[in-house]
Amino acid sequence: MQKLWILVWCTMISITTTYGQTIGLHPVSQTSASLSSYPVYGMYAHQSLDQESAKALLNKPFRPHFSIGISTGFMHYKGDVYSKLKVGPGLSYGASLYLHFTPWLKARASVAIGSISGNDSESADLDQQAQNLNFRNRIQELSLLAEWDFFPWLPEKPSKFAAFIFTGFTFFKHNPQSFNAFSVTYLNLRNLHTEGQVPSNYSLTSTAIPIGIGGRYRFAKRWTVSLQAGIRFTLTDYIDDVGKGAYPSADALPNALSIQYANRSMESRPGLDQLIASRGVVTYTDSDGSVYTTLKGFEPGTSRGRVAGNDRYFLFQLTISTYFGKIPRLLPN
Repeated sequence: MQKLWILVWCTMISITTTYGQTIGLHPVSQTSASLSSYPVYGMYAHQSLDQESAKALLNKPFRPHFSIGISTGFMHYKGDVYSKLKVGPGLSYGASLYLHFTPWLKARASVAIGSISGNDSESADLDQQAQNLNFRNRIQELSLLAEWDFFPWLPEKPSKFAAFIFTGFTFFKHNPQSFNAFSVTYLNLRNLHTEGQVPSNYSLTSTAIPIGIGGRYRFAKRWTVSLQAGIRFTLTDYIDDVGKGAYPSADALPNALSIQYANRSMESRPGLDQLIASRGVVTYTDSDGSVYTTLKGFEPGTSRGRVAGNDRYFLFQLTISTYFGKIPRLLPN
């Protein structure tokens, strides 16, 4: 993955450098013949400019400017608990502030709020069904990003389409929860210490590395709509409450709720009899003399996290943005 993105970046820099020389973002000294057909930000010099006017426009520097946008979309999660791609339950919304440094490069500060979830019972995989965990989590993120356009993008440029890639840093808050049918409420899983993390526990704030791609379309003089998809490589393995720990014994857990939610393999549900018949069960006696039964492969000491690496989540967004004040243009010489 790292080598692929290095190759992508090198290719984009090469393309934009070559194209930048073509559209004249640097001082030039072309002859009258070459300027007569020289493209200037989507226009051709011979269409409306003489040699001197074209040369003057080619040498104009870019004026940095701001724009703002609002977004809607959805989030999706991949980790240790099965998650089906669903648009409805994971709806997200947010806002962004852009600072356009050059025709290619802009900085973006974005906030987004959305929900992710997972439920092993929805999986067709029998091992996943046997695990039988579920969660929901509300993600609140702040991202500081750099966007790199494939080709120059200007408010005054006639071109209406553009594509871009982005990366940066994401800071987010989260709180994995699971539904309790008896109390008809959601429980905060972190408080249950489901991997026996006593007294320490995982943090409800973390960071991620976002990488993504998108495209934008100018549908009015100062209005743009963009569609983008990005993945957040989080630096935590606990947005689903399942980390790198092992199934704990009952005496390592603080209360009965913790015991119930730490290992749910024997929880009553359709298909449990078939799972017991195919996998078998393990019975063990705890230090207080209590006897516990679990599906084979989920006994204390076996790994609770079944997917290597940290959790990831995806953010798909549709954004409408507009410029502050007057439409920015190239600065005069």
